[in-house]
Amino acid sequence: MIRAVSMQIGAFSPAVSFLNEKDPSGILVSLEKQYPDFRTWYFEKVLPGIAVGRRRVLTRMRGDRLVGLAIAKRETERKLCTLWVDPAFRGHGIAAELADEAFDWIGSDRPLFTVPEEQLLSFSRLLRRWAFNQTQVVPSYYRLGKHEHVFNGKLEPTWPS
Repeated sequence: MIRAVSMQIGAFSPAVSFLNEKDPSGILVSLEKQYPDFRTWYFEKVLPGIAVGRRRVLTRMRGDRLVGLAIAKRETERKLCTLWVDPAFRGHGIAAELADEAFDWIGSDRPLFTVPEEQLLSFSRLLRRWAFNQTQVVPSYYRLGKHEHVFNGKLEPTWPS
């Protein structure tokens, strides 16, 4: 079933099938360091959500290389779930472009957004630009002993979203 959904929506974005490939940009490795169940969440939540219009994968390409990825959710909870840029392309506005596009699709310029403690400094410029309000710090939400910083809302006690 998951493979069929992936094939059905494969034309929506170059990133939809990135987990089936060799991950040349290191996206999966990077995201699984902070979100250990990322692959399962992607196949069980994101792909089916795309098929019914509740989730969207946004990308930025440079040639045939995927250099930026955002995953957005538009349900009762409006959330920018994932924002990733290839380290070689950071500092060029790709994250801001992807986020702005996601905010438009989500229908909010203040969606729920979380940042792992190790990435808080990296996101500080964008968080200031967006004027996001930190509303919660949750210990051990995604990983034991690591804090997740929450902006513009609250995390529910169950994961993943």
